[in-house]
Amino acid sequence: MSMTSLTHIPAFHAVMTKGSLSAAARHLRLAQPTVRRHVEALEDELGVTLFTRAANGLTPTAMAETLLPFAVSTLEEAAALNRAASARADVLEGVVRLTASRVAATHVLPPALAEIGRQAPGLRFELAATDVAENLVQRAADIALRFTPPQQQALVAARLADVEIGFFAAPDLICQRT
Repeated sequence: MSMTSLTHIPAFHAVMTKGSLSAAARHLRLAQPTVRRHVEALEDELGVTLFTRAANGLTPTAMAETLLPFAVSTLEEAAALNRAASARADVLEGVVRLTASRVAATHVLPPALAEIGRQAPGLRFELAATDVAENLVQRAADIALRFTPPQQQALVAARLADVEIGFFAAPDLICQRT
């Protein structure tokens, strides 16, 4: 793979995840013919067919499905490289990617991140609200807020405050013991 292939991977990834050239173009803020040229250039450089073309659009080939995880990994690594390059040891600035459950991302983190933002205005946060544990070792995120201990051995974990949970229901929904 040549270095120019790296410039074509975002178009391939966008077509795979968005489902069409037009949707990929909107997502990437590029013209649809530009996205098509990137996909075709990647196919030429790799010597494979990534999509079958028909009147109703593009259909991913088995090779496209095989290559998608590598494209995702490449894009994640490029984002991690950008985050690492944007960090300076003497200044709190740059992008910090956090992952948290949807509940924590919606109800717990916004006020905390707002306060951190006031104290360190050079920081920007990317928050991935997902109930799937992101792979921190592969730099899918810099920090994870989880309700379970990490399974990856290479991580540093710190326990935060306990969180109270309650179960609530309307009186007519409460199950009676028998």
